[in-house]
Amino acid sequence: MGYGQLSVVLLVIFLFEFALSSSLCPKDQSISLVKFNETFTIDTFASLKSKTSSWNMSRDCCLWDGVKCDEMTGHVIELDLNNCCFAGKVDSNITVSNSLVSKSLIFPGTISPIITSRQEGLLRCGNADVSLFSNLKNLRNLDLSYNGTSLSSENKVNFTLPESLWNLALVACEVKELEFLRSAKQLFDLNLSNNKIQGRIPDWVWPIWMFSLNRLNLSHNMLTNMGSGNMDSIPSPSLYLIDLQSNFLQGSLPILPNSTQYLFLSNNDLSEEIPSYVCNLDSLRVLDLAKNNLIGEIPQCLANISTLEVLDMHQNNLSGTIPKTFTIGNSLRSLNLHDNKLQGKLPRSLANCKELQVLDLGNNHLGDTFPMWLATLPKLQVLSLRSNKLYGSIRTSRDENMFLELRILDVSYNAFTGNVPTSLFQQLKAMR
Repeated sequence: MGYGQLSVVLLVIFLFEFALSSSLCPKDQSISLVKFNETFTIDTFASLKSKTSSWNMSRDCCLWDGVKCDEMTGHVIELDLNNCCFAGKVDSNITVSNSLVSKSLIFPGTISPIITSRQEGLLRCGNADVSLFSNLKNLRNLDLSYNGTSLSSENKVNFTLPESLWNLALVACEVKELEFLRSAKQLFDLNLSNNKIQGRIPDWVWPIWMFSLNRLNLSHNMLTNMGSGNMDSIPSPSLYLIDLQSNFLQGSLPILPNSTQYLFLSNNDLSEEIPSYVCNLDSLRVLDLAKNNLIGEIPQCLANISTLEVLDMHQNNLSGTIPKTFTIGNSLRSLNLHDNKLQGKLPRSLANCKELQVLDLGNNHLGDTFPMWLATLPKLQVLSLRSNKLYGSIRTSRDENMFLELRILDVSYNAFTGNVPTSLFQQLKAMR
């Protein structure tokens, strides 16, 4: 064998051995995981086969179910223990190494000192003591959502979440207060939806997350106020997604950061006029204020926000006219103003909304003829004009390229006269 061939063989052997060695997780991490698993019992009624049944020292822990390792170092970087239905109490003497959770811990299972039971068809495994995660100093992502878990901390005085946390999701965990978040000063994404948080968001929240928080979801809670101090404002200049739908928010809209792109405030008790400063949110993409008690007119300047894709204000008490100056090249895909008290005619500038897919203006007091000029919108799929005061005859065009994508057309309960031309139905090719 020549020198060149021998070099190639040795290189292949070296790379093969390196690949094998790099895939093995450190022994201390395997031991930590085994000890961690031995702390719990598995409710066999709840889980026919637990992921941790494959956890034993005879195999590389990178091959265990629910364990993900770094391809280069072999370190465990993620635990996915979804629906494992753990029962038992965490031993306070057990410490999980920081490197083991250096990137992500996905642990939507349940940790409980309580006997498991079935309640209203939802499998519950008791309380998850979140103080377990206090010592995970490099933890970045934590998700305990959707497991019928009740969040608790046995040591409420000293318990804090690691400051390293970037993303936290505790959806439907019966969270009632935010005190345990004081130490999480680097949060980027916070999702505490479907919980039992009541009253006003504490003032200490906003200074801590002012420059880190980008996405905030506190929907489906019992909040009554989001303001900071005496000012009803959200002072977080990096925040671009705010989801507060389905709470008990009252009064007017809070003052929002200019960075806001997605705002969900539907299904609350907002009862004042829409402030004109919302038009200063020049990056706004979604504005959802549906199912409130908002009064007054829709700010005309909303039609000038070229980035706006969804405008939903249905089921309010809004009056006046629809904004009249939708600009050429706008991004509007959905406009829902159903069930208000709007009057006047449909603004002809809606013809500039070439991306429009849904237009629902039903159950208002609009007085106009059938808007055949909307037929040129190339992407319009839903057009609802029901329960208005539209009048006259419905006339069609000889152009065959009309309402090309329309799938739903509702013009019932108006004051149209004459017969509906059969040619209209022939043009609605997308309904076939």
